Amino acid sequence: MINTISDAFGRPHKKNGSEKLPFSIKHTLEKTRSSLSVQELKLLVAAMVD
Repeated sequence: MINTISDAFGRPHKKNGSEKLPFSIKHTLEKTRSSLSVQELKLLVAAMVD
């Protein structure tokens, strides 16, 4: 299992189950979700699960 991920600038970030997403990522996800139609959101989730 991978315990370290990198952000877009290659900076390592330790994964921690109790850690919350940084605000900017959470905000971006909310904006993306609200801009997608229900059908687009279903396709996105299906692609991520597949």
